[in-house]
Amino acid sequence: MVMIAVLATAVFLVSRQPTLMIGISVAALAIVLFVGERHAVRGTPTSAAWRDKGWIDRAVGPDAQVVALWTARTTGAQASRVENVWADEFFNRSVHDVASSNGRLPDGLPIERLTVRADGCLQARFPFRPRYAVVETAEHLTAPVVAVNPWTRSVLYRVDAPAGSACLARVKRH
Repeated sequence: MVMIAVLATAVFLVSRQPTLMIGISVAALAIVLFVGERHAVRGTPTSAAWRDKGWIDRAVGPDAQVVALWTARTTGAQASRVENVWADEFFNRSVHDVASSNGRLPDGLPIERLTVRADGCLQARFPFRPRYAVVETAEHLTAPVVAVNPWTRSVLYRVDAPAGSACLARVKRH
């Protein structure tokens, strides 16, 4: 970078032709944009979460009321799967909210607080009534399965909780 800056400064000081300076600037800009794009493509995540991006919208439609539930209670391998939540929320219009039982997620975006009661009941307050929930952890719900993402093993459930019910769904106990 220093070498390029010194070379560019020398060309601008020696050359007194505006068209040459503009041409060099445009060429440098094109090279930087091309190299930057190649670098960004190489840095794009290739993990399983990004392979089948719109799987939830294909299963229930983009207008469905879906919440993503994060119930991980530990760190390590399970916590590294948080990128699945990011992919599901970002690429699926139907995912409106994220609820976490383990506090804030690393992205810092707002979440709803998810409580897992002793009887396995999941409780959270949403500004809408969820019809579906996607679970990004190894835990399973006692609700009907709508779809499964084969890459991430995330499961989409139908959680048509009755109006006024405090329990969104229940965690299946093994």
